[in-house]
Amino acid sequence: MPLLVDCTNIFDIAYLIAKSNGFAGTSLHGAITSMAYSVPHVGLNPSISKLVAYFEDWAFGETRSVVPFKEMHSQFVINSSISKSSYQENSKMLSNLSLGRIDQIKIIAAS
Repeated sequence: MPLLVDCTNIFDIAYLIAKSNGFAGTSLHGAITSMAYSVPHVGLNPSISKLVAYFEDWAFGETRSVVPFKEMHSQFVINSSISKSSYQENSKMLSNLSLGRIDQIKIIAAS
């Protein structure tokens, strides 16, 4: 059941997404947070190019789609049927990629 929560800061919002059963929205940061915490997610509004590009590059399988609002429920049903372990594997891969990039930046900055 949907729940409307009054969050006062970014930490509350991140915690809410991390503990939720799913995320659907137009927010790139909401999508990033949901992927980081292995939460099923649906990107909304394919006219938001940065959101589409992010999902195409970092999401996996059926979760790559950014859909119009009218398709939110059907896409969420699909994405929610994907195993938690698949979301966790993708999250781990994203984390490892970002840590690898940080190491590269450190090497470049040190030279």
